[in-house]
Amino acid sequence: MKEATVLSIENWFYRLCALRIARNIHGRETTRGTYRNLVRQYAQEFGDPALGEKSDEAVFGSTALLWKESCLELKKLSLRTLENHDFSEFGDDWNGIWKFLSENGFYMKLKPKGLEMLNEMEAEIAASSPVEHKKIGF
Repeated sequence: MKEATVLSIENWFYRLCALRIARNIHGRETTRGTYRNLVRQYAQEFGDPALGEKSDEAVFGSTALLWKESCLELKKLSLRTLENHDFSEFGDDWNGIWKFLSENGFYMKLKPKGLEMLNEMEAEIAASSPVEHKKIGF
């Protein structure tokens, strides 16, 4: 039996965004700015544009948690050495997250567990009634 986790709508939304972005860019480079713009776009679709304007900690914190849960692969190319570095090399505290997001772009890829989670989340959206569907904007 699966352990139920109760997430705030905000945390649920940022997890959904991270998983969708990883699926859609599938290993291509992205930047902090592009990621933020996609979150803003999803927030508009979600019916709550304010979600797109939250702090970096709120927006990118879910990405780091999904990486910790083995849902995402996060890598960054060093322009100095031209080597890929895993997110783990940056540290998972806010300083490490910021170092990872700063300077040049980064790569995201869904792992099987992340794809499963994304499919479950999107099934929840599809199963919502028209009233609920409008309420959450998807």
